[in-house]
Amino acid sequence: MRFDVTQVLDAIERHVTTEVALAQAVVDIGQIAWFDALDGGRSVNLLRVGLMIDALTRHLGEDAIMIYPVAGRDLLTDADLTSKERMVLGRWAGDGLIEVVPQVADRVPEVADLTGLPVVTLDGYPVLESRYPWLRG
Repeated sequence: MRFDVTQVLDAIERHVTTEVALAQAVVDIGQIAWFDALDGGRSVNLLRVGLMIDALTRHLGEDAIMIYPVAGRDLLTDADLTSKERMVLGRWAGDGLIEVVPQVADRVPEVADLTGLPVVTLDGYPVLESRYPWLRG
């Protein structure tokens, strides 16, 4: 199983970038990792980001999609992540593959607003609709 997890995390890594010109969407990866209804598994699981990437790949009909991932510091230190997942997140942050912020708050819509990239989200950021009217609907 460990080998499979490593392969999946490596595959996810090939689809993350903070280069907006290469990305197809902005994502709060913590929101996805904590969405246990997606697979009914652990409370937080980084492999769910891979499920989201697979779904986005099918939705867009492209093989080489890239996401612009934003993560709160709380995700990087979440004790419910495996040590391997925390290590990988730390490496991605150190390599500049994910944007790490103290609190995600409105950073995802802010990046989307500045770049024109679509947002992948679970809740649509309803409290930010007055600031970013394009979030409605």
